[in-house]
Amino acid sequence: MNESSKTGPDIRRKLCYVLVKYEARTDRHYYHLYSFIEELARELDLRLIIAQAHETPHFSQVSSVRVCPDNRNKRWWLFREIWRAYREGYRFFYCHYTFGPAIFASLLTRLLGGRTYFWHCIMLDVLLREHNVSLYSPGFLLFRWGSMFIQTLVTGSDFMKQHYHRLFRIPLNRIMVLPNYLDLERFSPGSGQRDLYRTRLNLPVNKQVVLFVHGLEKGKGGTQLVSIARIVTDSVPDVLFVVVGDGSERSVIEQEITASNLESSFVLYGSVPNQNIPLYYKAADLFIMPSLYEEFSRTLLEAMAAGVPFVASDGRGGTYSYTSAKQHDFIVPSGNASLFAQKVITLLRSETLRQELVEEGLAHVQQFSQDAVRRRFIRQFITERPQDGPGSSGQNQSGCHLGPP
Repeated sequence: MNESSKTGPDIRRKLCYVLVKYEARTDRHYYHLYSFIEELARELDLRLIIAQAHETPHFSQVSSVRVCPDNRNKRWWLFREIWRAYREGYRFFYCHYTFGPAIFASLLTRLLGGRTYFWHCIMLDVLLREHNVSLYSPGFLLFRWGSMFIQTLVTGSDFMKQHYHRLFRIPLNRIMVLPNYLDLERFSPGSGQRDLYRTRLNLPVNKQVVLFVHGLEKGKGGTQLVSIARIVTDSVPDVLFVVVGDGSERSVIEQEITASNLESSFVLYGSVPNQNIPLYYKAADLFIMPSLYEEFSRTLLEAMAAGVPFVASDGRGGTYSYTSAKQHDFIVPSGNASLFAQKVITLLRSETLRQELVEEGLAHVQQFSQDAVRRRFIRQFITERPQDGPGSSGQNQSGCHLGPP
């Protein structure tokens, strides 16, 4: 068990944040949460409960950090820690992808007063179909029931808000929107030093670099990469596809690269810790996201913040919900590798158009800065949200729309 506490009186507003996992060198986007939690803790008396950690968490601003010491009894430990926090005066609970704790905290705050928020931003129906799992499976039905009981669901965009309403019949006034965010300074553009970053990555300076950052899974577009590259390299021979990420489809992709004689057009880096990811964006001319579905991809925010234009795909409309009108010209229907490749070719051939999209992205991503979303978090979930009394269902609360804070 790991606990660190500040000394002396603290009269700040209290928030208990339940985090599913801590891993400093994770290649996933959980890494963005860590600095966000630190910034929240500058304004709030924040207790952090971590369900799983393979190392000692480092949070200098957090009032108290509690880490589950035993995975075998994780659920009951989490419930006990939430009850302990409630007894010590915490009335606001924010559970990030921690379903069981969100249900337990909702029970407490519904019966005794307070407010529980549960963050979730996954198209579960699409994900389950991808893995050949029925929508009538026990796990899905349990989530459907539990999501109706959770006090307030928080998701990333109005598109996803409507998705949960349609799929799980959650009333719209119990769904709130909080967009994804970035530390923009960490992803600031390379300012004319692209060759320097390429040298650090052992990449050629005389080729155009097209970057892919994602899990190498079917749903995330990994299986589209070689089809797109075949078309692009026929028109733009001096292009290099840089692939960052790993997954179940990696061996298939490598075989397709070899079969297509595209070894000289690909570099596969495998898994890279998110803390090192900005370097890859700063070495790129173009970013691609050929996903078959996306809820709210942080990779597009990362590309915008790093000054890299992108071509993306969209299956249901989610990608359009957090991108700008000019960027929409380079979002294509999911699975259309030919059209996707043509958009890539168009941008590789026009430095002027790429620069226009760079400027568009840098302006658009400001609303997703960590600082702006932190202020919005405190306003929506702490300052403007009344602390419900015992028995209150909070049905009078309205959802919030995605847009500038």
